[in-house]
Amino acid sequence: MSFDDSFENAGSLKLGVRYYSIDYSTDRTDGKFAYDADQIGPFIGYSYRF
Repeated sequence: MSFDDSFENAGSLKLGVRYYSIDYSTDRTDGKFAYDADQIGPFIGYSYRF
């Protein structure tokens, strides 16, 4: 195996969609607190192993 072969096989590309959701509520002394959020979107990543 030459250096060129190992260099070509050392990386990987990742593509996808991520969905994140949180729904939180609590009663506090000064009233009720609520937090509700949704996020969705694409991601791209590259990793290189050496």
